[in-house]
Amino acid sequence: MEVADKAAVLARAEAAEINLRSDIHNAVGITLDETTTRENVAQLFNVLLGDSHGLNIETLDKDVALDSRSIQQSMLRDDAILTHPVFNRYHSETEMMRYMHSLERKDLALNQAMIPLGSCTMKLNAAAEMIPITWPEFAETASVLPAGTGGRISSDD
Repeated sequence: MEVADKAAVLARAEAAEINLRSDIHNAVGITLDETTTRENVAQLFNVLLGDSHGLNIETLDKDVALDSRSIQQSMLRDDAILTHPVFNRYHSETEMMRYMHSLERKDLALNQAMIPLGSCTMKLNAAAEMIPITWPEFAETASVLPAGTGGRISSDD
């Protein structure tokens, strides 16, 4: 956010124990998340704009709610969320991962079916291709035969 007096804003932020990103020329960076409260936003207004800014959180909320870009009331959830027992059965990441792994084991996947089948086929093909080297015509030739007859002349001769 661009600010007129960056030094004053940073001084107010430090006094309010709010961390702002200050490496931007004539501006400060702000980070908010789901844990940010309305009080945090009001305090941020005071830091950025000074105490006499005249902004009211309730008024801003109403203005945003009336804005055509806001989510319509009919589209807002009015029922409970995450009510399935699985969301309440597992209370740690480890328990949830074990549950998910148990579901994974129930599913037929490539790593359980096709890949082992493929590697088995490749092994059988390779074994079939190697059969000729067991034939006597190939395996039992003397190494001292002339080169044209399947062997080689020993270099000692």
